[in-house]
Amino acid sequence: MSELAPLTPNCSKPSVLHLCRDLPPAAGQGGLSVAVAALLSGLRAAGYRQGALSFDNWRPRSHTGHLPTLAEADFGPCWRLEGPAALAAAEAAATKWINDQTDGLILIHSDLLAHTGLAIAAATGRPAVLVAHVLQGEQRRLHGLESPTASEEAQRAALIAVDAVIAPSAFAADRLGREVHVLPPVYIAPPLKIIAPHLSAIASAGDTTAEEAVTTAANEGPLLVFVGRFDTIKGVDVLLDALPAVCAAVPAMRLTLAGGLPHNARSDLRWRQQIAEAAHRAGLPASQLSLLEFLTHDRALALLASADVVVIPSRTETFGQVAAEAMAAGRCVVATAVGALAERLRHDVTALLVPASDPPALAAALSWALADSALRQRLGDAAAHAEATRPDPCLAWQSALAAIANPPR
Repeated sequence: MSELAPLTPNCSKPSVLHLCRDLPPAAGQGGLSVAVAALLSGLRAAGYRQGALSFDNWRPRSHTGHLPTLAEADFGPCWRLEGPAALAAAEAAATKWINDQTDGLILIHSDLLAHTGLAIAAATGRPAVLVAHVLQGEQRRLHGLESPTASEEAQRAALIAVDAVIAPSAFAADRLGREVHVLPPVYIAPPLKIIAPHLSAIASAGDTTAEEAVTTAANEGPLLVFVGRFDTIKGVDVLLDALPAVCAAVPAMRLTLAGGLPHNARSDLRWRQQIAEAAHRAGLPASQLSLLEFLTHDRALALLASADVVVIPSRTETFGQVAAEAMAAGRCVVATAVGALAERLRHDVTALLVPASDPPALAAALSWALADSALRQRLGDAAAHAEATRPDPCLAWQSALAAIANPPR
């Protein structure tokens, strides 16, 4: 793993070409899309020249109307692809752009885009960098699959071929080192912070479901919130198994889950049915359960800020953006002691931590937090302080980019 030198006032700022799966607002409300958009915004504010080759509608999806684009003034040129026919021209334009810069590098934000990123790197002599947002091998193993997935094979091939890797946490960097025998230099740079400055500024017409979800009457029970994919890796099944004990301990509690599987309608529907059935068996009235779609990022932040307790029952996390956002909002977090969550959260100081895949332990922690407002206040205040005093992640990104663009000779 590479050590980062401290930034100096004259630290070079290489131009950056991002290759990403999708970008808001054209597509994507998931964590990866938001993380890439935050990085673009943060590097723009730090004075970097940037471009993006975004595969917004590469996979067949249903969409209506013209895909909106980010203006040139937002961060730089952005080539958005709706399918394979558009790749050659966009790749040529992006290659010319990065080649015209005094110095620069290519950040590959999706393993399946490594082939294109490496081709641009070979044509321009610029370093190719894999940003390992996801641990594909770990995800496959947690899903119980025996054979490597296409994404896992692409990640392994990319880890061998790129000039450097950027991981979001020490945990992720360690796991990547177990995937291949020889890794290029690995730098740790966590996702940039995106916290809505004023929740009152979020409200807008057209999303009454989200507005209702973040409205709390004084006489209602405590609100438990989950935000993310409906997936066993995110521990949704463990949360459902814990529900009967939680409902018995805190009958007035309300539960809101926002997320799902937007690109897999059949699995999404199956999860929603399982959640509704599990809530019914647990004795949670339908009036106390809200099942929302993926929200815009601003509305997801508003929902987190309205929660009494935010639950993160994941089986692994390379960083834990929901935890960071809930902490910044001063919310009480109940999470599993896995991956990067175990690195950043302190049990009974900034959060309550429980073992993964342990419904009784999760139920006990949730029952305690939902029933004890003083505990929630103490943990929420400590979490907000910890997040506010966390080093600016943009500095880690700037150090990593400078080190990769100007390696020691």
